[in-house]
Amino acid sequence: MKAILGVSAMQRSARAFTLIELLVVIAIIAILAAILFPVFAQAREKARQTSCLSNLRQMGTAAAMYLQDYDETMFCYVNQTTVTGTGSGSYYWSNALEPYVKLRQLWYCPSFPRGFENPSANSSTYGVNLDHVVNSVNGGSAPRPLADFNRPSEILMMADTLDAVETKAKDAPCPSFQAGFLRTYCPRVSAAGSPFAHSQAACTTLRTTAGIDARHSGGANVLYLDSHAKWSKYESLLAPETDASHPADVWGHWSR
Repeated sequence: MKAILGVSAMQRSARAFTLIELLVVIAIIAILAAILFPVFAQAREKARQTSCLSNLRQMGTAAAMYLQDYDETMFCYVNQTTVTGTGSGSYYWSNALEPYVKLRQLWYCPSFPRGFENPSANSSTYGVNLDHVVNSVNGGSAPRPLADFNRPSEILMMADTLDAVETKAKDAPCPSFQAGFLRTYCPRVSAAGSPFAHSQAACTTLRTTAGIDARHSGGANVLYLDSHAKWSKYESLLAPETDASHPADVWGHWSR
């Protein structure tokens, strides 16, 4: 009798899960996964955002070193004659800072998908504040001295930018938008209704984005002239300021 009871107890203890029990366990795992996976994704993106911010800080250090070496004068956006002396070739601001940034990967935001392992020497997923800060294009005007800027801690020098190769940043009116994500545009509203003082003013994408890419939780990482960097809301960078009201003027359109 004891042996029979023992076998019965062993049979009960070795009993397999029923189908309902398995379904309940699977449902619980699915619920936990649905809760945790977005959290993990947010954590990964936060880590990439932090890495991107570190990139910009190091590029700010590189820019400061360049300024020291060149009598506190800003670098050119592009100067073709620097390469050959004949006006052919391309020498962008990224080439000018290259000697101060030894690790090429610093030029690329980890949140920005790239389909190539060896990017060109004049490409980056960050763009400079064209015209108001980095103003010299092929010798058309002299680069600005740092002394021109009275609010260096408030003026945008560099930020996360859109992919110029993708359709979203390459509207028909501006097919020559720089491949390489190298510039941003002041989104001001002038008396004539044009958002920029550039030939790309007709470009629909640039009128609404200024070239800024809000790839980090609805915002972008920004490097300022004093070399500090921080995350900023997309809306704050594209605030509709006017001649009558421009409290932030982060682009330096009204005052530098």
